[in-house]
Amino acid sequence: MDIYEIINHRQSDRQYDPERPVEPEKIRCILEAARIAPSACNAQPWHFIVVDEPELRNQVADAVASRILGMNHFTKQAPVHILVVEERPNFTSGIGGLIKDKQFPLLDIGIAAAHITLAATAEGLG
Repeated sequence: MDIYEIINHRQSDRQYDPERPVEPEKIRCILEAARIAPSACNAQPWHFIVVDEPELRNQVADAVASRILGMNHFTKQAPVHILVVEERPNFTSGIGGLIKDKQFPLLDIGIAAAHITLAATAEGLG
């Protein structure tokens, strides 16, 4: 599948098979795609946490679900979560952000998250 097919095929899945295992090699490929995402001054202001242990997955799903609005309850079905944690930018990126009044880490982790979703699609995952 080329990049344009991946972009056209990607969708926001709301239903997962919790019994379907996700191969570690697929997770490694997805993380590598996120790791090489561009970032301001190559700061890479992120940390990725893979959560595949059932009890921790449920805790993550509870943290992102909204009881009031009934949103994101489908996350309990996902067999794996990849958490994207924002880190402080490096010195150059931080100074550039101050000068330009931009929050580069927020932009950078958005790009990394896009890489994750595209790589997951390429790997046949939601």
